[in-house]
Amino acid sequence: MSTVVIPTITAAPLPIVAPRRISVLWSIAALALIAVIAGLGLLTASGGRIMMVETPSMGEVAPVGSLIIEHPIELSAVRTGDIVTFAVDERPGITYTHRVIGINADGTLTTKGDINGATDPWPVSSDMLLGTPTAIVPAVGWLATATPVLLIGSLLIWTLTAPFVNTVTRSSLRLAGASLVFSYASFLYKPFVNLVTITNTASHGLVDATVVSTGILPIRATGPGGAAVTLQPGEVGHLRIHELAHNGYYQVASTLHLDWTGWCIIAVVCALPLVISYGIGRNTSTELA
Repeated sequence: MSTVVIPTITAAPLPIVAPRRISVLWSIAALALIAVIAGLGLLTASGGRIMMVETPSMGEVAPVGSLIIEHPIELSAVRTGDIVTFAVDERPGITYTHRVIGINADGTLTTKGDINGATDPWPVSSDMLLGTPTAIVPAVGWLATATPVLLIGSLLIWTLTAPFVNTVTRSSLRLAGASLVFSYASFLYKPFVNLVTITNTASHGLVDATVVSTGILPIRATGPGGAAVTLQPGEVGHLRIHELAHNGYYQVASTLHLDWTGWCIIAVVCALPLVISYGIGRNTSTELA
């Protein structure tokens, strides 16, 4: 009896898309996190502190949202012109970072915010002195403040998208979710464009208003009647407003003010989620082809 050998046809296994790039990114992120934690540990061990600037009193030197890294300093080592951080017993839980404008006969310090109109009412003694800035990093304080919202939101998005098996779908949903979390944090804390009125003086049917930018991007502040001023982060400006409402009130609006380079950067940042999603889909299609 003759036999015929029928060759078996084995289907080639579908290629598995190994997320090597994602693993590399996670490794880099983990190393960066370890480095940050180690740096914070060393700073704390040496008596240092990290704080965020919440008020505009130091103007452009330390705009709102700046991160201050400071180290301890002895009162005798402080000189006029130095910036120091101190606390006042009468206001528990609040710290001030102001400039030293004078040293009194008893060794205490007279301080003042750079854009404040008056000196601080408390002579700073050694028991009030907390330290002096080693570095002032603009805008990073906003990121530190928003970190809990960003982490919780990212974890929620990661958990909700875990059941999706398809790599492209899961990655795209996570990217869209991360963009949504970032947008929510930006709406909640308003770090980019903001304005605070410091003083206003009314006389003869007009108002002289002093304003300061408290966002991290340049703005144009505009009042009724066309009064306008362009401000950098932490910069102080003046508006003379001639048109008031019937009740004597007025409103100042702030809008983003960038040159063409800045607008191009904004456009690129906004397009990043779309570009990354396109790259994920294209790379996966190429590997399956």
